[in-house]
Amino acid sequence: PPSANRGSGSSRLMRLAVLPFRQLKADPDTDFLTFGLADAVASSLSGLESLAVRSTIAAARFAADVPDLSAIAAALDVTLVLAGTVLRVGERVRVATQLVEAPRGTLRWTTTAEVPLTDMFQVTDGLVRRIVESLALPLTIRDAQQLQIDVPGSGRAFELYLRANGFSRYPGTWP
Repeated sequence: PPSANRGSGSSRLMRLAVLPFRQLKADPDTDFLTFGLADAVASSLSGLESLAVRSTIAAARFAADVPDLSAIAAALDVTLVLAGTVLRVGERVRVATQLVEAPRGTLRWTTTAEVPLTDMFQVTDGLVRRIVESLALPLTIRDAQQLQIDVPGSGRAFELYLRANGFSRYPGTWP
């Protein structure tokens, strides 16, 4: 439970990189999720005092089919990596993720969610909750409040936000 005290200090500080999600099947209608989901999860966790989250810009260079955990750990100075995949089947999107210790590759947990495209917020919110709970992060009152920020008005609004955020990767789409 949240406390008024600050986190337990730098000795407990964990460092996380959220890699861009890989698409298992090319789909231009869900391409925005590869970076959008990673950015949404990283943004939600970035304000926590007991977790250092690396920028999705820094993690983007490791968007390979098979991530090299040793290279990621060394380059980004992280102890944890969240990796995931996206696959759309009909009107539903399957998102599979795993939290892995770096550089050894020990699997902390894995989870899969299958939801309509308009329910992506449930996926990101669930991932953030699962990360916080599984790492037993000491949450301050400020941390608990931070996790409640940015709740979208609707699933469709969140989908549009992720799509618009995806355009930021391509300067030609800015106008």
